[in-house]
Amino acid sequence: MPNPEQAQAEQRLAALLDQLWELDASRWPLEATYQGDRRFDRTLADPSSEAADAYATQVEAIAEQAQEIAPELLADASQDTRAMVLLAAKNTRAMRACKVELWSIDGLSGPQVDYPMIPIFHTIRSQEDVVTLEARYATIPHQLEQLKANAESGLEMGLTPVRVNLERALKQLDAMLVTPLDKDPLLALSIDAGLTVDVSAVRQAVETEVRPALASYRDFLRDVVLPVAREEVGLGALSVGVACYRAQLDYHIGASYSPEVLHQVGLDELRSAQVGMMEVAEELGLAAQTPREVIDAFRDDPSSYAPDAETLLELNAETLRRAEAAVPRVFGHLPRTPIRVHEMESHRSQDAPAAYYYEAPDDLSRPAYYYVNTYLPETRPLYDLEALAFHEAVPGHHLQIALAKEAGDVHPWRRKAGQTAFVEGWALYSELLADELGLYTSPTTRFGMYNFQAWRAARLVIDTGIHHYGWTRAEALEFLLANTSLPEHEAANEVDRYIAWPGQALAYMVGRREIQSLRQEAELVLGDQFNLSEFHDRLLAGGAMPLTLLRENMERWLKSKQ
Repeated sequence: MPNPEQAQAEQRLAALLDQLWELDASRWPLEATYQGDRRFDRTLADPSSEAADAYATQVEAIAEQAQEIAPELLADASQDTRAMVLLAAKNTRAMRACKVELWSIDGLSGPQVDYPMIPIFHTIRSQEDVVTLEARYATIPHQLEQLKANAESGLEMGLTPVRVNLERALKQLDAMLVTPLDKDPLLALSIDAGLTVDVSAVRQAVETEVRPALASYRDFLRDVVLPVAREEVGLGALSVGVACYRAQLDYHIGASYSPEVLHQVGLDELRSAQVGMMEVAEELGLAAQTPREVIDAFRDDPSSYAPDAETLLELNAETLRRAEAAVPRVFGHLPRTPIRVHEMESHRSQDAPAAYYYEAPDDLSRPAYYYVNTYLPETRPLYDLEALAFHEAVPGHHLQIALAKEAGDVHPWRRKAGQTAFVEGWALYSELLADELGLYTSPTTRFGMYNFQAWRAARLVIDTGIHHYGWTRAEALEFLLANTSLPEHEAANEVDRYIAWPGQALAYMVGRREIQSLRQEAELVLGDQFNLSEFHDRLLAGGAMPLTLLRENMERWLKSKQ
């Protein structure tokens, strides 16, 4: 039972988390809608530099109040939360060095990616939801004008987008604008079953306001920005580049790794994955003598690829069913939230990754989705399918994220906060955990597991190569193709992703290595008393905390077990 001083400290921290939650909801209205908070349904985010700076200042003000709370008055979990608030403020301010809103234009984000998601998030349960959706669409022209102003400011400062990624965004905008109105993704409304509503105002807003504004934005990018877009793909080409890359590393992985160390870790892990590839080749009796020859043997085999989209979807669904049946063996707590395989929409599949996870909203009004890219199915390797499903869905992202969302005794802000290295490190660890569970159905799909480990190792080499060592896009693509079996189309998408999201791709391997290290230490200390289910439950119980806090948390648990 906490004493009055401790109770007051806990209450102060909870009040600050409430402020952060409110601040985030108003800063990102569409995300709030997605999470079931419908108070901001008429608006979209303000993309201006002024809004980003103001947000950073507000987070810092809240963190200053959290700093005043003596940590020794807080329970262990609350001490972690307090530390995460302080780190969030530090990272938010540091990331402002990048000024991304002035120059980052690519095929992974932006209006051509965000706007088609609006009707998916903005579900219609009544006529009032139609009214707010029409109001939200009516704000799009203003937001697009703000994006133009951002780009103009960037050009004045010499901060220009990367040509290849700008061209991807333009291609997506062109595709949206030639889509017939009846098939416009902004009119693919999510209306409750059995509900009759008048959506004519929404249709008119898309036709007379949104589409002309999008066309104007597209023309601006094509005529004004594209001619001066840069060929150099790394952050080093920008005046803010060095500070920005350091901020990105701190945000995504937290630990003070230098780019040089990360580059070498990638090379070492790549060699380790290649040893596994050679073991699979020997098991299958392949004549291959080198990792490259093993990769070519799989990549050049026509039977390695999906014949059609239906096969991809069916195999993924079956893989998830097997994984869901197996995970109770190594987890004490499992999420209630269901997950479903969902085919990726055609308007974005060409420039999207092979698959990704989309969490369920807080109100569980729909399940979590495992989005599967069925564009050009004949280029989608079947040997990678299982490892990808284990990473993105079960036991990977879905278990970790759904458990965090369902933690009723954890503040919503804490459930949403975290670090890329934990989230992606857990998912990469899950690919190996699936092997322990015997979930890979053949040596061929185990090759896919090693191929994916090699891919994530290559990311460390390529990301630092691009943004620290000044690699060209061609050099990065050549390295990825030489060391993984990714088809060229997918490899190009990957490299352009590393260009667009500096530092993010580093988190996978860094996080996996830390989780494996924590498990190995626990196994060594506890010996026969080590319980894998208990270890996993403890690891995931605190949500996606930064790796430094994760280690402190797990060391406290380990000490309590001795």
